[in-house]
Amino acid sequence: MIILPMVRTPSNQTKVSRAKPETTSVRTTIPAHIAAKLDLNVGDDLDWDIDKINGKWVAIFSKTNAEATRTPMR
Repeated sequence: MIILPMVRTPSNQTKVSRAKPETTSVRTTIPAHIAAKLDLNVGDDLDWDIDKINGKWVAIFSKTNAEATRTPMR
């Protein structure tokens, strides 16, 4: 399980946009240096949740896919 606290620094900021015009889902980009530290790769499947830790909302996710489907981001 990986916990991502909300960190606001200019180099880590991304914009949230609508995933598709006909849905209410949203998407954002995970900065490359953060994706690398979290060992995220193209094709990874993520299971998401949220929790309040020390008074702040945090996104919690875990990878749910098999190793064979991943493409390294390099």
